[in-house]
Amino acid sequence: MEHRRAIPLLSNHHISESCGFLLPNPLVRLPEEFEAWNFLAENLEDLLLKHELRRRVDEMSLCDHRRLTGHRQQRLAYTFLCFIGNGYIWQEGDACAAKVVPKQLAIPWCAVSEALGLRPAASHAGCVLSNYKLINPNGNITTLVRFPGGKHCDWFFMVTAQVELTAVKGLKAIITAMHGVVEDDIEVTTKALRHLRESIREMKEVFSRMHDGLDADVFYNTMRPFLSGWGGEGSALPEGVIYEGVSSEPVQVTGGSAAQSSPIMAFDAALGVQHGGKPSDFLAKMRQYMPPAHRDFIAAVENGPSIRAYVKEREENAKLNAVYHDCVHAMKDFRSYHIQIVVKYVVVMSNRRKASFSYEGVAERGTGGQAFMPFLKSLRDSTSCE
Repeated sequence: MEHRRAIPLLSNHHISESCGFLLPNPLVRLPEEFEAWNFLAENLEDLLLKHELRRRVDEMSLCDHRRLTGHRQQRLAYTFLCFIGNGYIWQEGDACAAKVVPKQLAIPWCAVSEALGLRPAASHAGCVLSNYKLINPNGNITTLVRFPGGKHCDWFFMVTAQVELTAVKGLKAIITAMHGVVEDDIEVTTKALRHLRESIREMKEVFSRMHDGLDADVFYNTMRPFLSGWGGEGSALPEGVIYEGVSSEPVQVTGGSAAQSSPIMAFDAALGVQHGGKPSDFLAKMRQYMPPAHRDFIAAVENGPSIRAYVKEREENAKLNAVYHDCVHAMKDFRSYHIQIVVKYVVVMSNRRKASFSYEGVAERGTGGQAFMPFLKSLRDSTSCE
């Protein structure tokens, strides 16, 4: 029976009830035998600004990734290697982008990525989910590693992490709503959907804080290129990059993208919102850049009790239907706001970019390689109750 499908447990999918998809209590340093990685990550911004990162990596010895112990060490190593790797590729801009990642970086980067079920790229999982630390008991956080951009780069990653934290209420709510569906409890389902609506609206409020500490010029001209991937039409490295010691042929990867963040996909799944065509294909591709347990959670929500079907079966209940429609509208509103952010930080800046801009490969495209405005508008328009 439709409503008797399995309900996923957050704890079974490495989702914390306090910080959601963020890695709880991430480490901040690796053991001494990985000191070379610690040094490069902690000094990454300065080394890139001085154009010294490549030389340091080229001179680095090969560290034995097999000596990493436990999930948290692997996640921190993944974060460090993602930042170091993308910095290495893009240090000198498009014209001198590195076409080969040297083996002392490529071998551990690919091995750790494979162990975690992730891709060797500057993914959301590496740049946000395990790239933070608590700075006081009140829950305030800051980043561990940053690209050039100083406090603006910190702010970008911090606000993105705070959006993830704000989604926790919504994640709990969709599980409660599913229980309400299974138990045919309209009151429980309605209350849970109210919490989901509040969570989505609060996510937008937190997202709006991006304006408070992120300058558009710094984001577009200094930070954004380092989040890029490689491979495909329009890329400065259309064939991809060779990971020395791992691949003899170029490998293509997507750069960091908001589409790699799991909460919105989970909320789509819970509300039965579907996107067709190329946007759907791209979202499916982005799941491969999420930790496996997180993408499995989204699939479990999709295959769980259908909140959308339950609401449609209870069309006579005005409160239930109204709050469900509010949730979908809140999702659409969040996506509309995301478009406004992209216009400010990318579209407008693209039109103003300097003649000396060294990263034309991402001038008018998303760091994920997508022609982003049609993509984002399509997602917004297909966020519907119909």
